[in-house]
Amino acid sequence: MPRKVYHKYKHPTPGQRDVVTLRDYVEARLIAMDKATDLAYEKMEIRLRNMNEFREALSDQAGKFVPRIESQVAHDAIKVELKVEMEKIKADLKEELSEVCSDVEVLRDFKSTMEGKASQHSVNIALVLGLIGAGVGVLSMLLAIVDYVSRVTK
Repeated sequence: MPRKVYHKYKHPTPGQRDVVTLRDYVEARLIAMDKATDLAYEKMEIRLRNMNEFREALSDQAGKFVPRIESQVAHDAIKVELKVEMEKIKADLKEELSEVCSDVEVLRDFKSTMEGKASQHSVNIALVLGLIGAGVGVLSMLLAIVDYVSRVTK
C-alpha cells in the first residue's frame, strides 16, 4: 500500500487533508530539483561567461603594458638625451653670459670716460661766458683807445 505523506508546501486546514502518494511526491521533488539544477546551471554559465570576458579584458590590458625592462631602457635613453641637451644649454648660456659681461664692461668703460668729460650744457655755458668776457675785453680796449685818442688830441 502506498505511503501517504502530506505535501510540504500546502498547509492543510482542519478537517481537510491533502494526501499525496510517495511516488507523486518524489516525482514532484525530482522535477523541482531538475528545474533548480537547470536554473543553477544557467546562472553558473552566465557567471563563468562574465568571468571569461573579464579575464580576456585583463589579458588584453596586460598585453598593452610596457615591460619593465623596455621601459627602463627607454627611460635611460631619455635621461642620456636630456643630459646632453642640458650640457648644450649650459654651454650656450655660458657663451651668452660672457658676451653680456663683455658688453657690461664696455658700458662701464664708456661711463668712466664720460664722467671725466663735460656735458654739452656745461660747454654751452662756458662758451657764452667766454664770449661775454671777450666782448668786455674788446669794449674795454675800445674805451682805452678812445680815451688815449681824446688825450692826445687835446
